[in-house]
Amino acid sequence: MLVHPDFDPVVFHIAGPLAIRWYGLMYLIGFVAAWWLGRVRAKQPHSALTPHQVDDMVFYGMIGVIVVLLAEAHEW
Repeated sequence: MLVHPDFDPVVFHIAGPLAIRWYGLMYLIGFVAAWWLGRVRAKQPHSALTPHQVDDMVFYGMIGVIVVLLAEAHEW
């Protein structure tokens, strides 16, 4: 039998019902890491992207994730 760890999905509560969950924290860390690494690589010589293009890509990626999560929540 496979045993799964039983941990709390909430990292911490901010105010009342507002809570930060682990998956949200991982999304945030992933986007920040992608943005930082993209900007570092875009500043290198002979890069195909500019730092501004990396900013735009990460922004549109974040919008896409939000749309998908909202669609999943509403089960469209």
